[in-house]
Amino acid sequence: LDKLLHAVAYGVLALTALYAVPEDTYRAEPYRISLLVVLLCLLYGSSDELHQSFVPARTPSLLDLLADTLGGVAAVVVWFTMKKKAVRRVGTD
Repeated sequence: LDKLLHAVAYGVLALTALYAVPEDTYRAEPYRISLLVVLLCLLYGSSDELHQSFVPARTPSLLDLLADTLGGVAAVVVWFTMKKKAVRRVGTD
């Protein structure tokens, strides 16, 4: 359950970051933007795990970092897939 919650939280982070990107920018470079958002999740998760190493009764975990990153990847894949479907749907109208 803990890893699932990590994935969901970082999926929301990724979707928030993607939502903040202007549509024309994402359309121009979807792979680059997607990669940057996954990198954001990885770096933010890394900083969170590093922070935990200084907090009593908390320990950093590579599995948490993996769950964070995979949550970001999953969100980017869903976003990318929905954008592709939307483009196809508009093109057929």
